[in-house]
Amino acid sequence: MSTPKHRLLFELGRGGMGTVFLASTAAGLCVVKHLRGDLAMQPSFLQSFLDEAKLAMRLHHPNVVVTSDVGFDGARYFLEMEYLDGQTLDALVRRYGDRDVPRPLALHVVSEILAALDYAHELRAEDGSPLSVVHRDVSPHNVMVTYEGAVKLLDFGIAKAADATSDTTTGVVKGKLTYMSPEQATRAKVDRRADLFAVGVILWQLLTGRRLWQGVPEVQIFHKLDRGEIERPREVRPDVPEALDAVCMKALARSPDDRFATAAEMRAALEEQIEALGARATERDAAAAMTELFVDERASIEAQIARRLAGDEDPGVAGPPPLAAMQERGATQSGATLTPSVPRGALARTGDPSRSGTLRRTVIGALGVAAVALGVVWVTRGTKVPVPASSSSPSAIAVPARCATNAACVKEHGGRPFVCRKSDGACVSLESPRCKVIAEPGDVENDATIWLGTMFPTSGPLAEQFGRESQNAAELARRDFVTIARGVPYLTGDRPPRPLGLVACDDAEQPIESARHLVELRVPAVIGFSASQEVIDLAGAVFIPNGIVAMATQNQSPLLSTIPHPPGSPRMVWRTTVSSAQSVAPTAALLERVVEPMLAPALKPGEVLRVLLLRVRNTAGLSISEVYFNQLRWNGKSALANGDAYRDAAFDFPVKDAAPTVEQILSFQPHVILLPGVTQIVKEIVAPVEERWPAARPRPRYIVAGYVVGDDFFTFLGRDDERRLRFLGVTPSSATPANAKLMNRYNEVFSPKVPRAATPGAVYDAMYAVAYGIFALGDAVVDGRALSAQLPRFSSIPAADGGRVSIEVGPTKIFDVFGALRAGRPVDLDGAATRLDFDPETGDTSSDFSVLCVEAGPDGRAREAVASNVVYRGSTGKLEGLPLRCR
Repeated sequence: MSTPKHRLLFELGRGGMGTVFLASTAAGLCVVKHLRGDLAMQPSFLQSFLDEAKLAMRLHHPNVVVTSDVGFDGARYFLEMEYLDGQTLDALVRRYGDRDVPRPLALHVVSEILAALDYAHELRAEDGSPLSVVHRDVSPHNVMVTYEGAVKLLDFGIAKAADATSDTTTGVVKGKLTYMSPEQATRAKVDRRADLFAVGVILWQLLTGRRLWQGVPEVQIFHKLDRGEIERPREVRPDVPEALDAVCMKALARSPDDRFATAAEMRAALEEQIEALGARATERDAAAAMTELFVDERASIEAQIARRLAGDEDPGVAGPPPLAAMQERGATQSGATLTPSVPRGALARTGDPSRSGTLRRTVIGALGVAAVALGVVWVTRGTKVPVPASSSSPSAIAVPARCATNAACVKEHGGRPFVCRKSDGACVSLESPRCKVIAEPGDVENDATIWLGTMFPTSGPLAEQFGRESQNAAELARRDFVTIARGVPYLTGDRPPRPLGLVACDDAEQPIESARHLVELRVPAVIGFSASQEVIDLAGAVFIPNGIVAMATQNQSPLLSTIPHPPGSPRMVWRTTVSSAQSVAPTAALLERVVEPMLAPALKPGEVLRVLLLRVRNTAGLSISEVYFNQLRWNGKSALANGDAYRDAAFDFPVKDAAPTVEQILSFQPHVILLPGVTQIVKEIVAPVEERWPAARPRPRYIVAGYVVGDDFFTFLGRDDERRLRFLGVTPSSATPANAKLMNRYNEVFSPKVPRAATPGAVYDAMYAVAYGIFALGDAVVDGRALSAQLPRFSSIPAADGGRVSIEVGPTKIFDVFGALRAGRPVDLDGAATRLDFDPETGDTSSDFSVLCVEAGPDGRAREAVASNVVYRGSTGKLEGLPLRCR
């Protein structure tokens, strides 16, 4: 076996094909990309990696990152790249914050990006034939601006050249949707003009000071791209010169034929405007801006790197272990031979980009942003960093021994909670700075223990609102299985049950770090999360590619139901709370059947009922507004037919400036206001509206879609019965036996106590669904994809003999469910929050909804929202129990 040539210093980030490290060699610093071990054993992926290397090593241009070496170091296949001393364009834009990037600097950066693309697009093979390179992922995250002012285009890792021997997986769209051309977004054939569209998006962003598709749901981005609906920069910022506006919009043309034909043509048009406007910036100007903006980060990282090189800190480099499995198997799969080195002749290059005796300036490739997020700042060009003698030896990076048991890992790490990752024989820490272990004594050492992840905000303001209660509910469900069944038994056989353990992570900040830790542990499922956007981001980037089930318990955005999945793969994102779209139908029914008849007698002759939807200004709010628009009916007609009798008012969350929203409501004077919730907006929006409402006008009625909770809300209502009775709520029904039992059990164990309308039932349900899914797997290996395929079993579909087993979640019913599953009968699982009848297409469950009234206490003050006599049945779409009676 050959010995590694790099000493790894920091892990910078991870991508679909490998892990990227900052490393040192005898020549200085570099960046090293390791191909994932499991992929290297698959000839198609290995060939794709070599295609990337073959293309990258052809690229030698001042505006393109240099790839200097490729090979097999005795443990892994690797790419070695130059080390760049700077920050991504995305980081630069964010550092300017509310200020615009100075226009000369912005135009300089775009011009340099075009120079890089012109070089890559025109690249030719040794025989003179065009390589037809298309980058396919041009974005601010893949542009680096160094502290010396150079602009470098990164990550040709998903670029395609005409002579590549591997092909992109069918049906997979690579790149970032918000920078994609229409043809790339629809998976049509792309050429160099797709890259020019992406540059147009960057130019649009730099000219206007905001992202092109900011706040637009993905599904709407597809529609707008298809229709060519893009605002001109001047429509957003009238100070943008007309000629620059024209350059930008030509790059953003819907048809490739209407765009610039080449990067050189677009650059010439841009340079002409730079000269005409006198907006020329130089490399020196860029260097001065970068040095001033990032002085603290730069100094901090220089110190960190120096300490690592001096050996003053434990490198603690995370990542997969050496490719021991490949070394053992050594040879052929599907006719391909995996050899311990890469033939240099197969990766011919012109020139040697290395500079002996100086630092190699590198980039983190596709994961540049990860490095910035981890605080990896860059060492000044020309600085010589000595490599300690102790690390200059090839043996400095020893190949760690493969582990066999958890107990061995715990012993090796001084009793700390480490487990042996069976997929590759690596000892992995269960804990991290944001994650802790919840398990019984001895579970860590037990190789049969099944570890599940949770991600809730256990610090910060959201911890008090729902995070800690959610984590408590997950722990309560875990205890149920441990207490009643000693864990999760096998479907057959007489082996001891498998213990259940939790790796409980805080996602209040940097949830990506917690998610990566859980991926390292190969957990089959993660239960959480703080926000819907977090689920959307992590599902596509982290969980689905790694075969991990995401169980959303707090997240009501309709967009979760549309998260795409690879063809032929089971759905990997499920939800045990209701989608906010599901609350629209009961809200619409309450408006038409209850509230409108209440208000009709007070309407003047010829006056029509006016309705206003108050929503959050984000993608989730926009998507739910479309559902309301389609389903609401009043005045005997739809929202569309009601015309000016319907308004949609948006507000930023957290609320910063509520004045425009308040003015919009007061000018419209609606009879009914539909609220997304009142916990945090009552003081900023609702209270000012009520305070300033015209005395001559009847005050509005409110329908709250969600839980009616919050001290601010009840304080606002006070002893005012007229105001209190104008608020109604629509929320998933809590008047179920399973929920009542959960409330009693939770309040016995934890404090503060929870009311029945606010139990963390969705978390409790998710834990039960996952545990029963594991049991249903039988003796099969527990992994996310196999687990996901079991979840649709918990539905109301009758058994073949017409029978059905309906069972509640809860400790007293655990053996009943085990028995039904052993007998091969479907289980109609009734949760504390929803029915748990998972739809395999959307991942959603169904629920009945209670209409809530606000109840006053003995002192006359509003104190809580309680279920009224009226219920909306999801199965029939009807309100039952009318007429409504609130006290």
